[in-house]
Order: sequence, then C-alpha cells, then structure tokens
Amino acid sequence: MFSVKRGNLFQMITITYFILGNLTLGTMMSVLQLEVNFISSILISQLGFVALSVVTYMIVTKSPVKPTLHLHKIRPLDALICIGIAWSIMPSLSVINVLSQFFVRNQIQDALLAVLDYPYLFVILLTSVFPAIFEELLTRSLIISNYRKETVLVTCIISGLFFGFIHLNINQFLYAFVMGALMCYVVLITESIYSAMIIHFTINATSTTMLYVSNLVIKAFSDNELLMGEIAANTDPTNAQLAIMLIGLLIYALFFIPIAFLLMRSLLKRNSKVFKGSFKLPTEVFMGLNRTSSADHDFQDNIKEALEQPETVTSLVLEEKQSIFTPPLLITIAIFIVFSLILEFLN
Repeated sequence: MFSVKRGNLFQMITITYFILGNLTLGTMMSVLQLEVNFISSILISQLGFVALSVVTYMIVTKSPVKPTLHLHKIRPLDALICIGIAWSIMPSLSVINVLSQFFVRNQIQDALLAVLDYPYLFVILLTSVFPAIFEELLTRSLIISNYRKETVLVTCIISGLFFGFIHLNINQFLYAFVMGALMCYVVLITESIYSAMIIHFTINATSTTMLYVSNLVIKAFSDNELLMGEIAANTDPTNAQLAIMLIGLLIYALFFIPIAFLLMRSLLKRNSKVFKGSFKLPTEVFMGLNRTSSADHDFQDNIKEALEQPETVTSLVLEEKQSIFTPPLLITIAIFIVFSLILEFLN
C-alpha cells in the first residue's frame, strides 16, 4: 500500500500540478484582465491546490484515513510543549530567512500590505488554520506513511524538502525545509499529526499577530499613519540593514536554541523515545517505541538503554530498503530548481 516510489511519484505530480496551476491561473487572469486579491489567492492555494491534492491521494489510493494521516490524539501537555517548541525555533527560522535575503528576494514581502487590509481573525483563519491543517496532511502525514520503512533521518529530510518545494521559491524553501524536517520529527515522536499542526499554527499565527501589533504601534505614533505593510512593501532592505537584523536575530536565536532542545528532550521522554540512535532507526520502528506499543510488542524495560547501543540499532534496521532517489524525486527536484530560479530572475 505504501512505498517510497509512490511517495516520490506523488511529490512529482503535486509539484507539477502546483506550478502548472499557478501558471494557468496567472495567464487566465492576465488575459481576462482580472486581479486576484489576497483572499482569493490564499483560498485557491490552500483549497484548490493543497487540500485537493490530499483528498485526491486518499481517493485514488483508497488508503485508510486515520492510520495514513496519523490522526491520533495528542496529550494536553504534549500540545503545550509543541507550542513552546514553535516559539523557541522562530528566531532560528528568522535567521535563515534573513540570511537567504542576501542572495534572493523575500517573496512574501509584498503580501504584508494586503494582509493588513482584512480583519485579524479572518486572516488567522486563512494564513494559520488552513496551512496548519492542509499543508501538514500533505507534507507530513503522506510522506511519513510512504517512507515508514526508511530511517527517521531520511523521512525527516524528504518531508522537509517537500514542504519547501510547495512554497515554490528559494527564500521560503530554506526555512521551510528546516521547519518541515523538525515538525516531521515531532510527529514521529508523538505519533500524531496534530503536534505538527499545533507548531505550524503557532508559528504562523504568532507572525501574523506581531505584524498586526506592529502596525497598530506605527499608526499610534506616526503622524502620517504609514502602515507597516506599506513600509515593508515599498523598500527592500539593504545588505547593511540585513546584517544588523542578522546580528540581533542570532543573539535572540542562541538564547532560545537551548530552550528548544530541552523541550524536544521533554517530548521524547514523555513519549518513551530516545534521541541517541533514533535517526538511524526505521521510521515505523521509532514510532512504535511509546508506552503502549512497548507493552504490545513486549519490549524490555530498559529499551532506552538498549537503543543507545550501536548493535541494537543495527539489528532493528529493516533489510528490505528501497531506493530513495527514484526518477520522480529527481524530476521533482529539477522542476523546483528551474522554476524557482526563473521566478527569481523575473523578479
């Protein structure tokens, strides 16, 4: 039912659909002299591309919904830890974002002005709730299911790559890759897609909230009431400004990285997982190392200590491994590189 070949083919079809869909819509809008506003673009992206891809996959493959999408309950304290992880990794993601702007353009900068034209809660629904649900099902649930026999490291990397690919630009790809790989690991720890949804929602909602708050502050203390979105949309930061931002964010990130590590360690402990040796384990084996499955499979009480021994990890690695770099995956990578470079050149 699940396989690397199927997962890679799905990625290729999805990315091709996203690109051709965007190009077709853009051409139609240009010919008809119509303008797609912020609301329409988000709805088309999230419902017409992301959600539809997930639904189509489930219908075509006839996969069981709950196990395929990992719709398992998450404990309240684990959910709170996920919120903490989200806040603690945001400075590091910002560092990657600023670093990328030395070489490529910030592709979402122009959307800042449009966001502030709409009610806050409505924007949260569009930019935080929808992506947290649909993008996580697409790039986490379906990838984990198809890569279950691969190592945890491979699964997290592929999930991060796919999450970066669907953003269709280099700037967002870089921090989305890191964010996606980490959220994949969290899903493997908790065995619940809801953990990644919580992290994704928290990051997006916090960013949106900070944007609205900053805009209110500027309006309150500015004589000309220049909106933050207008300031951001009208000027690209110079390298000197980016360097100053980078230094500040680096200090901020260095403070929060240990906090993120401690929260991840707590999440591992609460779900009877261990960090050492985990990335070499097959995904389905690692996901089975919780309290319930340990009892079901009669694992020893000292499984954590055993997993820290190289010979134990080796014995758990599945012998039947599939080639990861199938033609569809290589084509997907090539398509993304070509499209993103063309987009960068045109901008």
